[in-house]
Amino acid sequence: MRRPGRKAALLAGLAAEQGAADGPGERQPHQAGLVRRALAGAPGATGVVVADGTRPPWAPGTFDRVLVDAPSPGSAPCGGVRSPGGGGVGGPDRAGALQRALLASAADLVRPGGVLLYATCSPVLAETAEVVSEVLADRPDLVLEDVTAALPGVPDCAGPLPGTAQLWPHRHGTDAMFLAQLRRSEPFAGT
Repeated sequence: MRRPGRKAALLAGLAAEQGAADGPGERQPHQAGLVRRALAGAPGATGVVVADGTRPPWAPGTFDRVLVDAPSPGSAPCGGVRSPGGGGVGGPDRAGALQRALLASAADLVRPGGVLLYATCSPVLAETAEVVSEVLADRPDLVLEDVTAALPGVPDCAGPLPGTAQLWPHRHGTDAMFLAQLRRSEPFAGT
């Protein structure tokens, strides 16, 4: 069962421990309401902004860290593997285009030196490795870092690109989640 706001609440708590704040964005107003409810009383939560992630309302370079929790038709929303093409955003090709747009827009929001985490609940290469590879090819200001270093207790989680992680229900007892960490090295001339 999908419960919107769980990641935002966790991140808000972690942000508060570091003296930072968490300001999630959600495209659908009803989903934003569910996230707001999950964040009620959470330390470090600043509120939920209703916005399209492909055209975010924030100025470029606003954030130190950004999480793209990308939608995926290749899996249930972080709830287990479903057949590719079975979600609300179209098949993997259409989802990949949306995911690339979300990742590229999010990269603009990260200040130079900041970190961007791309996560999607999919093992489908068109939604994982291909999305990251294409954005990296277009963005010389982004560098792929080793996200598996942050997962020292998670064995056998190497993803399809060096430094990425792919979690599996049968292996890790989690959703089929892909993670890639990118660092913005310098201002991008395209923004």
